[in-house]
Amino acid sequence: MGNENLKSRDSVSKVVIVGGGISGLTCAFKLSQSEQFTRGLMHITVLENRPRWGGIIETKLVDDCIVDSGPDSFITNKPGMLTLSKELGIESRIVTVNQVNRGALIVSKGKLVPLPAGFIMLAPSTLSSFFQSSVLSWAGKLRSALDLVLPPRKDLADESLAAFVRRRFGQELLDKLAQPMVAGVYVGDAEKLSAAHVAARFVEMERTTGSVIRGLWAERKSSASEANCQLDASGARYSLFAGYDQGMAVVVDSLVAALNKENIDLQLNTTVNSIRNSSEPSSRFVVSSPSQVWHCDQVVLATAPKVSSALLADLNAPLSRELGKISSASSAVCNFIFERKDISHPLKAFGAVVPEVEMIEHKLSLVAFAFASIKFVRAPQDKVIVRAFLGGVKGVSILANDDEQLLQLALADLTKLIGLSGKPIYQAVHRWADSMPQYEVGHDQLIAAIENASSSSTAGLHLAGAYLQGVGLPDCVANGYKCAESVKQFMAKDCSSNLVKN
Repeated sequence: MGNENLKSRDSVSKVVIVGGGISGLTCAFKLSQSEQFTRGLMHITVLENRPRWGGIIETKLVDDCIVDSGPDSFITNKPGMLTLSKELGIESRIVTVNQVNRGALIVSKGKLVPLPAGFIMLAPSTLSSFFQSSVLSWAGKLRSALDLVLPPRKDLADESLAAFVRRRFGQELLDKLAQPMVAGVYVGDAEKLSAAHVAARFVEMERTTGSVIRGLWAERKSSASEANCQLDASGARYSLFAGYDQGMAVVVDSLVAALNKENIDLQLNTTVNSIRNSSEPSSRFVVSSPSQVWHCDQVVLATAPKVSSALLADLNAPLSRELGKISSASSAVCNFIFERKDISHPLKAFGAVVPEVEMIEHKLSLVAFAFASIKFVRAPQDKVIVRAFLGGVKGVSILANDDEQLLQLALADLTKLIGLSGKPIYQAVHRWADSMPQYEVGHDQLIAAIENASSSSTAGLHLAGAYLQGVGLPDCVANGYKCAESVKQFMAKDCSSNLVKN
């Protein structure tokens, strides 16, 4: 009787998802598995302004090489990507990193040297190998070890990552180790990034054990945490990373294939330019592009915060203002394929990071670079895939260069650091504008304000994306799942309300 009543009022709930990156596609996929959808009570539309799906996930096959233009892996100590892979039936296509040559390098005194063994993001977990490393001076090493005796901070207010590291380990470790490690992930400014978000694990260690180093020691001894703290030869937790046999596009292609269903519309090359309240009683929102209009009951915004802010300017001005406060960093990836014989460096690592102090002193442009074909099997043994990263918060001026100039800057750095003697077989630039949200000091308060502005005045509007609760792919998947649950709950509540009215 209830379903008949609903259908008589043309009550198939229409959901429009703006953004076809991993968050938006995951949200759509999870909705397509819901009881409401399988019973024919939900219609899903996904709109993407690019000519392809996946957002920053993009894989290209270049002859016999697999080249990722965006992320090439995901961390496995968070369940998001593993759960999604299982539900998509692509678990068997997950591959782990190579066991040979695991580790990372860092530029020190203008040359590549191993990252100290056991160094994790911003702290040493083993003092013996840390003291043997040449990256820090003896004064810097001894200052870092003071973390073992310095009292913990009593003030629980958020502080910058730089302030946290400087307080626990000193300026030299910040400049030569922590800053490049964090910049390699977030392409951000350590003086602005929130320690509570970027280094939550370490902040908690200080709070509970009084020392980050002692916290790492306790973690290593804990059988419950054993899987989460495996240390490789040069300190990075590479054992926790995985990818797919044919690159990261595997998950995108699988999501799109799973969404090829009746009552799901997928549209590429569609730029949404406005979202407004509907004047028709049969819908809540009107989503518009230059050539099309969609009337719907719920909207999911899975776009960058600046885009979401612009779209919501008229619909929800307070929410628009709060979203506009989130800053994002832009970057560029220069992908190269080289003949192995044209590189003199042994390449016994997965990649390298470049401290800002080294960039300034030695006139380097790269923030980091990765040997993708050593990390995973991505190319024949006689070829090497190198991914070089430029830009970020501190490298805005570099991104003003055209693509050819970026390639030349990257090649100049690689020639100095890994000994290039030949031209690349393949080269390409991929620009990711405003692709990395910056979790700056006060991010918790900002997200709380966003959630309050969203829930209090715009019923049926949902937000998804990397700027909310984590920038990694597992975080984005988890956020997409959470958003789908909110859509389902709202639909159930809305249906109940309509039935009561009738």
